[in-house]
Amino acid sequence: MISLLRGPLVLLQDISIVPVRDLPEHLRSNMDGNEDDFTISRPRSRQTSKLISSEIAALLDHFKKPLTIAHAIAIYSHEHQLDPEKTLEEILPILRQLIQAGFLVPENFEDLEEIQPT
Repeated sequence: MISLLRGPLVLLQDISIVPVRDLPEHLRSNMDGNEDDFTISRPRSRQTSKLISSEIAALLDHFKKPLTIAHAIAIYSHEHQLDPEKTLEEILPILRQLIQAGFLVPENFEDLEEIQPT
């Protein structure tokens, strides 16, 4: 895990990040979040969708191209006028969960392409 946190990471190409407010009512009513939150999912994956904050969704937008966590946090913190060290402390546990769930992967990950139906 430590090496994953140091190298460049990227969102898989078929990751979907959708505002909760854009989901159908029957799905929104089953969620604990609010309309400013987002869901992250990978179509045709066994991984379930996860609820993330708008702040995490904004940070993940930087990982459409390979970046280290430190670089992404530095950019995000500068854009939002936040303390990078405090931001890293707050966001790192969430990023670890997203790495473990397979949403955020090393740039040389073998399966960066979409999951194809079988």
